[in-house]
Amino acid sequence: MAEPVRRTRSPKGQAKARQRGHVWEVRFTNPITGLQQSAYGPTEAAAHEARQRLIGELKAGQLVSTSNMTLRQWFKRWIATYEADPSTKPATLKNYRWAFEEHILHSLMVKQGQVVRVPQRWATRKLREITPDDVQEWVNGRLSHISVKTGQRMRPVTVAGLLRVLRIALGDAAKKQHVAYNAAALVDGPKGASKPAPVHIEVGISDRIIDAFAGHQQLAALVVLNARMGLRIGEALALTWHDFDPDHHTLTIAKEVQRVAKPNADQLPDDEPKSHLIVQPVKSAASHDVIHLPGEVVDALLAQRDRVRLARRGAGERWADPDPGLIFPGPFGELRDPVNVTHLYQRHLQRVGLWAEVKAANAHKLHSLRHAAATDYIAHTGDVAGAAALLRHSQSAITEKFYSHAKDATRRRVAEAIEQRTAHRRSGSDQAL
Repeated sequence: MAEPVRRTRSPKGQAKARQRGHVWEVRFTNPITGLQQSAYGPTEAAAHEARQRLIGELKAGQLVSTSNMTLRQWFKRWIATYEADPSTKPATLKNYRWAFEEHILHSLMVKQGQVVRVPQRWATRKLREITPDDVQEWVNGRLSHISVKTGQRMRPVTVAGLLRVLRIALGDAAKKQHVAYNAAALVDGPKGASKPAPVHIEVGISDRIIDAFAGHQQLAALVVLNARMGLRIGEALALTWHDFDPDHHTLTIAKEVQRVAKPNADQLPDDEPKSHLIVQPVKSAASHDVIHLPGEVVDALLAQRDRVRLARRGAGERWADPDPGLIFPGPFGELRDPVNVTHLYQRHLQRVGLWAEVKAANAHKLHSLRHAAATDYIAHTGDVAGAAALLRHSQSAITEKFYSHAKDATRRRVAEAIEQRTAHRRSGSDQAL
């Protein structure tokens, strides 16, 4: 849980201070980089003094940090803070370790037929000596690097992701004043990696998919829920009956199912699975929400409850899920793997002869139903902000980026509204003529 923040009023012309737990923070603009930076102190007055001292040292060209910590040493300390935080997701830790251990601190290369890790030159450099030119040289090196897995150069979008991790790590180092500024923040990402690919889903395809799964023992209710409310697969599979309130037509989204690597997976025997399913909090605060359900979805979930009760009675003592249990359990009450459920969805589409049509409509993945929900909503309302609320995006700008038709639909609705409001003026002009 994030530390409580307390803000105070500051005299005119003085930077505002805020209290984070037992530490006071004052934000200021770095006179060298033009970026926002923080100064900290045990009291409000001490934080303001630290701010003035840092600005003076920066203007004088002095190094703010006297830390001798190297990039490798900082990574070990930095990753340890995330490991100790119970809110850190396993997938996040895995991504950070992969970025540093295989690309930032080392580079994977093939020597004498074997993949080896070659240390990057700056791994033992002091943090305070790393410059934007060093970061740019590393970015260029990653773009020209031949992947040992694919035999091809790294994609710009992959390098952009690595740069984001480095920015986070060096940004945290700047907050703790191990460096004067975040050198990675001054380097632009690779060209061609900034814009997400727009999502193109045929309007109305979700209705045909729902009809195709009507009566399906395992997926009927799941398809209705995701096609209408835009849930992520992992969120739907983590739902329990405690989350569903049929009287008030609400559903609480708080958890998700993910498959993650087991601890020390590389040391396990070959015949033992290296990963397992876990239930964890949803990906962001915006995703945690209580959503209101239309009648069609409520009816589908009530029918699903009857199916689960029958399956539970049929499984007897083999049923693994305690009461009230999962809304979408496996055959014996266990967690379901999102990948396996997607495969089940695709096999049924092929069996009912709808595969070619659904694939042409770009809805052949179960996650595509999330996009279909937003597409249908925008097509019928032109309301991008409403679609963002439906998908639980933190900002409507995210929705516009991924749904290329969003702006066009909104503009069309605006034009129609103006047309309706001004129609009487046109009719009056016609009569005058």
